[in-house]
Amino acid sequence: MDKIPPSEHNQNVSGVPFVILLNATQYEFYKTASVEILAPDSEYLESIGRTVQKDNADIDAYQLHNQVALLDSLFSTINQDLDLPARAVSGLADVFSKIYDHFVKCAR
Repeated sequence: MDKIPPSEHNQNVSGVPFVILLNATQYEFYKTASVEILAPDSEYLESIGRTVQKDNADIDAYQLHNQVALLDSLFSTINQDLDLPARAVSGLADVFSKIYDHFVKCAR
C-alpha cells in the first residue's frame, strides 16, 4: 500500500493517518473479496469489503423473510379489532419500511 501524506482530513487524535490507498492489484482483490485487519500479534480485528457487504445483505434478506412469515402467521390468526401498543406499531412500521426498501432495491 502506498503511504499518503497526513492532512487535516485523514488524521485521528494521535495525528497518525488512517487512510488506506490501494494500488491497482489490491483494488482488484478488494472488489472480489474481503480484507481482514489484524493486530500486530495476528489477532483478528475486522473484515471489510464486498463479500462482507454481500453476506450482510443476504443475512438481512433472510431476516426480513422470517419477519414477514411471522407477521403472516400472526395476522392470519387475528379475527377481531386489536389495539396495539405504540412499540408494536413502531415495530410494524420498521418491518414495512424494510419491505419497501427491499422492493425498491429489487426493482433497480
